[in-house]
Amino acid sequence: MSTTTAIFAIIAAFGFVFVAIGATLLSGTARFRRTATGADATLVALEAVTSEGAGSSLPIGDAMMIDRTSVTYRPTVEFMTRDGEHVRATSPIASNPAPGRVGDSVRVLYDPGDPQRIRLDTRRGRGGCLAWGLLAFGMLPLVVGVIGLVSTAH
Repeated sequence: MSTTTAIFAIIAAFGFVFVAIGATLLSGTARFRRTATGADATLVALEAVTSEGAGSSLPIGDAMMIDRTSVTYRPTVEFMTRDGEHVRATSPIASNPAPGRVGDSVRVLYDPGDPQRIRLDTRRGRGGCLAWGLLAFGMLPLVVGVIGLVSTAH
């Protein structure tokens, strides 16, 4: 195997990993949506989730930005299931901006077998954005790697 072929194989494998992860997440999200039940809920809390960057310095005009900190908000909701069970659950998906303010009415999707498993019934809350992003991120190196492997095979 030539060095060029090995490089294209590594590039294709890198892309494949991201495509596979994205496809797996998308499949899980689709499966959840098929079996989930909808309910009206009240937003009762917003947990601020802080993530810090690597602390790199970025020039911004005459100043330097020393730290990159981002905040996302994970919503906690209360709702009644179809069976009349009162549920308080926290979404595993955080977002910025927050999905609303405490006290707002929101629509949720929940797993009837485990009502603690919820998603907000919004574009962001359904969880597909990350999956599509990983698919898109992986497609370019996958395609470039495969084309490179095919072209070096001749």
